[in-house]
Amino acid sequence: VGFPPRRPAKVRAFFAQYAALRATLICYESPNRLVETLRALHEVLGDRRAAVALELTKLFESFVRAPLSALIAQFQAAPPRGEVTLVVEGAPEPQGVRWKAAQVRAALRQQLAEGVKRSQAAKQIAAQAGWDRAEVYALDENAEDADDDQA
Repeated sequence: VGFPPRRPAKVRAFFAQYAALRATLICYESPNRLVETLRALHEVLGDRRAAVALELTKLFESFVRAPLSALIAQFQAAPPRGEVTLVVEGAPEPQGVRWKAAQVRAALRQQLAEGVKRSQAAKQIAAQAGWDRAEVYALDENAEDADDDQA
């Protein structure tokens, strides 16, 4: 995700947009702001597993892996120096009920009929339905192929 904003309120909003993303988050931070950024991550994302990589590609590179709460405590006690890269685990798999294909297809068609862009609709429905966005796209493409065959 690159460099997070410097202002605390903007940092929280920045990470909130990635809260449901199941992919690993990678960002770069100043050693002076590391603890504040870790606190913001913990507040927004919960106590996810994370790693702090120090001085990547340098002679003294090091890695600290722990839940965000433990990283906060560690770096409060001993602030880091040099380049800092944060790696935070993605959102956990949804624990809710996975929608059936017919439900996903109906929700997608409804959103498309309402004028929502296909990419945005697929993203929203995937998050709600416990599906991967690519699966929603594939399901929609298969439905279009079936409609073409019937015509």
